[in-house]
Formats: sequence, C-alpha cells, structure tokens
Amino acid sequence: MINAHTQVYGIIGHPVRHSFSPALHNAAFQACGLNAVYVAFDVENIENAIRGIRALGIAGASVTIPHKVEAIRFLDDITDLAQKIGAINTIYWENGKLKGDNTDAYGFYESLSRHTSITDKHVVVLGSGGASLAVCFALFAYDSPKKLTIIARNQESRNNLRERLLASFPHALIETANFESLATILPKGDVLVNTTPVGMFPHEDVSPVEESLIPSGITVMDLIYHPLETKLLTFAKQKHCTTVNGAEMLLFQATRQFEIWTGEKAPFDVMEKALQKCLRS
Repeated sequence: MINAHTQVYGIIGHPVRHSFSPALHNAAFQACGLNAVYVAFDVENIENAIRGIRALGIAGASVTIPHKVEAIRFLDDITDLAQKIGAINTIYWENGKLKGDNTDAYGFYESLSRHTSITDKHVVVLGSGGASLAVCFALFAYDSPKKLTIIARNQESRNNLRERLLASFPHALIETANFESLATILPKGDVLVNTTPVGMFPHEDVSPVEESLIPSGITVMDLIYHPLETKLLTFAKQKHCTTVNGAEMLLFQATRQFEIWTGEKAPFDVMEKALQKCLRS
C-alpha cells in the first residue's frame, strides 16, 4: 500500500514510455515486502531532474538515454567503475550524498556471455554514447577480445571513447571508423553489438546496418528490447546469425540496481517473470 512512508524510485530518460523497468522493480519490491514504488519520469533536462531528486527525497533512480553521461556533472560522487566508463545508469544515496554507478557493463557481459564467447574475437560496436562506453569497457574488464572496432558518425566522440578505453586497457587493440566503413569492417568481425537507439520504438522499421552487410553466422546483439526483435535482429536471423536482444541485459543490470538501492538480494526469478510478461504483452 502506498502511504506517507513509501520510498519512491524511478527511471529518468527521454523517451521512457516504452520502459519495462517499472514492472521489474515493482515486482521485486512487492516480492521482498518493501514499501516502495518505481515510476517513469520522462525528462529532457537532466540537471533539473537531479535537483528534483534532491528536493523531493527520491530514494534512487535509473538513468537512460540520453542522460547517462551528462548526469555525472550533477552528482556528488560516482563509483570507480562509473568513473572509468564515463557514464552512469544508477543513482543512489550514500552517507547523505547523491552517488552514481554503472550496472550496464555487468548486465551486458552477463547477457552476451550466455550466448557466445568473446575471448580472442573481433567485436564491432555501433555507437559511442553512454551505452557504448559501458559495453566497450565490459569487453576488456570481464574478458579479452582480440580486437574492438568502434563505429560511430561523430569522429571526436569515437576517438574520445578509444582514448578512455586505452587509459584503462593500454594493451588493447582498438580501432575506430565511420559507418561508411561497415562494408570492409564487418566481414572481419565475429560479434556485432548495436548500442545506438536506431530501431527503437516507435521507429521499428529502421536498422543501423543493411542486411547485405551482415556476415553469415556471426553473433549480433542489439541493446534495444522494445521491440524484442529489431529490424537489425530480423536481418541477422535471415543471415543465420546468433541473435541476442536487450531484454537479458535489462534484467541483469536491474537486479544489480535493486541490490544497490535496497541492500537485499534481488529476487531474480520474480523479476525475470515480470520481464517475460512485459515481452508477451
């Protein structure tokens, strides 16, 4: 029952109407008997949103596109992991200070590693934003790919990401390129990961990569989970690729968030059941 003692959590982003996070976290709160509620905040101005968290005493928040990098500026502190990645997706209180963490890296690796090994593989990542930061960091923090190629339109952004990664992993083989180079790069790749919002609801008919450019038999992961099968994954299936959608990553990163906020072990099965219900609806 919601009352004066109910703790409020939420997701901050734009857009967020498609988010499954409220269903996952509310199911977890109920299963653990916690007087808490999780809601969606569609926010364009992240500075004002974080001021609102402070003013209203919001207990914690998820941060999603497009605020994962900019949000850092308005927090009191961030974890070492978030500092290295350069992006956050989780806001919580610690000793009276508003702190940021990143559970995307953990969620991404736990999900992808269930479907393929990336050890000694050439991984191609599309995008250089906040989600890409977490994905690229996770590749080297949790495993040892042979090579990483970052594909992004903004040259400065992709080069900055490469330099950030090399600061933590100086011996990593990392290259960058623009989308016009996909035709020559993808045939040499083993794993393709889309971290861009291209293909996300309500633009489900768009793919960041043409079907003809996807090599047969590689692993293709799209961080988007709504729709469950993006145009990119549809193309990949037609090329007999192993496909991974963003739903598992959402689940794993959400369980880690729950534990940061509450100090309790996340009810994984309950949250997975809530996610599956959302995916079927």
